[in-house]
Amino acid sequence: MSSQPFPQRPNLAHFKYQARDLLKSHRAADAQALSRIRQSLPRSQNATDDGIARGPFQLSDALFVIAREYGFDDWPALKRHLSTDGQIPASLEPPLDLEPFKTAVKAGDAQEVRRHLSQNGKLCERINDPMFEMGTPAIVYSRRDREMVDVLLEFGADINARGQFWSRSLSVLDDVDTATAEYLIGLGAVPQLAPFSAAVRQGDAAQTRKLLAENPVLRRHVNRPLFSFGSRAINAARDHIDVVDVLLEYGADINLKSNWWAGGYTVLDDVNPQLADGLIRRGAEVDINAAAHLGRLERVRQLLDEDAGRVHQRGGDGRLPLHVASTPEIVDLLLDRGAEIDARCVDHVSTAAQYAVDLPWKCRKLIERGSTIDIFIAISLGDLALVERALAEHPGCATMRVGQQGYPPVPSEAGGTIYQWKLRVKTPHELATTLGHQAIYERLMQETSRVEQFALACAVGDEAIARAMVASGPSRLTELVEVHPEMLAEAAGSNRLAAVRLLLELGFPVDEAVGTDGSPLNRACIRGDVETARLLIAHGASLTLRNVYGGDPLAACIWGSLNFRAHDGDYPATARALLAAGAPIPDALAGSPDVQDVLRRDERRKKSN
Repeated sequence: MSSQPFPQRPNLAHFKYQARDLLKSHRAADAQALSRIRQSLPRSQNATDDGIARGPFQLSDALFVIAREYGFDDWPALKRHLSTDGQIPASLEPPLDLEPFKTAVKAGDAQEVRRHLSQNGKLCERINDPMFEMGTPAIVYSRRDREMVDVLLEFGADINARGQFWSRSLSVLDDVDTATAEYLIGLGAVPQLAPFSAAVRQGDAAQTRKLLAENPVLRRHVNRPLFSFGSRAINAARDHIDVVDVLLEYGADINLKSNWWAGGYTVLDDVNPQLADGLIRRGAEVDINAAAHLGRLERVRQLLDEDAGRVHQRGGDGRLPLHVASTPEIVDLLLDRGAEIDARCVDHVSTAAQYAVDLPWKCRKLIERGSTIDIFIAISLGDLALVERALAEHPGCATMRVGQQGYPPVPSEAGGTIYQWKLRVKTPHELATTLGHQAIYERLMQETSRVEQFALACAVGDEAIARAMVASGPSRLTELVEVHPEMLAEAAGSNRLAAVRLLLELGFPVDEAVGTDGSPLNRACIRGDVETARLLIAHGASLTLRNVYGGDPLAACIWGSLNFRAHDGDYPATARALLAAGAPIPDALAGSPDVQDVLRRDERRKKSN
């Protein structure tokens, strides 16, 4: 029986997808798949020469193999060790429970961390995993705690490991005082990694070359995952071919994938096709996912002729070639060669048709070939007949929300459905309104309860309808708060000022805090949304209410200025609004330089009074 590390974010659906992939690879006589099956599937008296039991290799057999590869006796044993939301219960250990270690790190208990590491070699192997907030490894999370840093280094932590947060990749040298930085540098932290990554991001070939030429130690890190989502310099530089050339000159590997849990990205994944040829001339390999994305039909055909199992090859985010196929001919070829039309990616648990929700030609092509539909696809296509079909197949789907559990065609797991990134709306009604599909909107309203109609009117800032509904039933607001307590926080966290104003004027509780992101004011401050923050403050929002991470609104603003960095946010103005309203001043200066300047000026003003 083989064994492999349990995923960071185990999910039952993902294991099932792996089993389906294995089943398809077996049917394609893939040599690697057959080898895996021989290792894990018990031989029987009627076994064939290849060591696999006679009779058809079925999905149940594939599930068994997957379970054995993760160290379980069988599929039911794996299922028993997963809770309903797909996470490992802290009381169990199949095969490695990280929670006690993480708890000790978060508590700053260096001796307890030492005990865990000294007793568990597998834990030491995982010590650099991005398992803490903002996708940071333990040493980055604990960078201000010298005792903890020393213990982690003793057991193999990499002092130059970095976080994988989507907006900012943190290192041990980020946001620490001068004395701590000097201490960490003395232990091996490379300060040049920060200016190097900045130069690469900015496409500055001259500065990139200068840094690599002047710092031999930096050259040893040219292939490190220094960027968000575990991207390497070659991934981050692909739009700047002159920077790519400098990196290659100093040893970068153009075919090294990003270090991302759901599936690493190559330099050609999602690249602008106009830039692809330059990267290919420099050695980038065109695998089947890249070929499908770039519209290279003959290359896709060649790769499938060489190995039919490649139709199931997963790439970045665990997407399959069908997810990224960019021409009708490639879509047809992949499906004709055995691609599963409703296979889902790993990170967003979404199908190829759902990825194509903003590509009508592809979405329709996949539907014609038999893809499952959902209410959001039907609305995006502006197809009332498809809307009727979606409503018939899943009664009640008109009231489903993006990111909400309970709608099988659009599960919300792992990194969230792809709709959270592509549609930017929450409800079918909002999508229909945004796209101008009035007939569909009216049909959806026929399937919508009064409270949901009220919620919709508030969400889009439709004052006339919302006020009329409150007037017709004074209890409707109370019902709305009970059914959708997150409404104000969601509106405040997504720059929907009209919706925030309407909800407040109707009497929605200003400090309603739902989930991990904190109160409405806290969420507005993370984005630096000063107008929403001022409105909430004017309605009495608490300046001291903390989110699950312990931050009040000013702390959220400070954190957001460094890490969230909304492109339309005004963090200095938000900080000034909070301070003017009486927000407590933090003990130490923190945040982006302009936010620190606001805090510094406020401290001087208070001292002079």
